[in-house]
Amino acid sequence: MAGSRTHQPETPHDVSPEVTDTAAGTGFDFVSAAVTMRSGHSDYRAVTAMKLRNKPRPLLPMDQLFRAFADRTRIRILFLLLEGERCVGDITTILQQPQPKISRHLLLLQRSGLVQSRKDGLWRHYSLSPVGDHLHRRLIECVGTCFAEVPELQADRRRAKTVGASGGCCEP
Repeated sequence: MAGSRTHQPETPHDVSPEVTDTAAGTGFDFVSAAVTMRSGHSDYRAVTAMKLRNKPRPLLPMDQLFRAFADRTRIRILFLLLEGERCVGDITTILQQPQPKISRHLLLLQRSGLVQSRKDGLWRHYSLSPVGDHLHRRLIECVGTCFAEVPELQADRRRAKTVGASGGCCEP
C-alpha cells in the first residue's frame, strides 16, 4: 500500500525484574518486578512480587545440630543410642512409632552429624557419631542428663531393656 506506514506494535508493558533476597527469612526467593502498564492514554506503575520456588538455605553446622534437637522423636532416638548401637527395627519397637517416621528422623540425625550407621545384611544399625567439637559433646551430654527424668524417656528405657533381653529383631 502506498503511503501506509509500518507500525511496530507497542508492548503492553515493560518489565524490569530485580531479584531480591529471601523475604524475611521465609526460605522463599522472590522477584520484584516494576511493571509499567499502558492503558489507553495513561501509564501507571505497579510493583509485584512472585514466589519463585521454595529454596531452603543451607544450614550451618550449629543450625543442623539445634534442628536435630528440636524434635521429641529425635531426642528419644538420641537417648536410646546413648546406651549403644540399635537397629531400626528395635528403635521402632521401643519408641512405638512407624518405621518410615523413625527412618526419616534417623536420616536427619545422620545428616546433622549426630548419628552414624552401618549396614549388616538386611539391617541398618545406628549409633552416636564420635563427638566432633565442644558443642556437640555438651549437647550429647545434655541428652543423658537434662532429659533423664522425662517420663516418656524412662518408659523408652524400660522397653529397651525388654527388647534387649529378648534379643531384639536383628539377632540371628
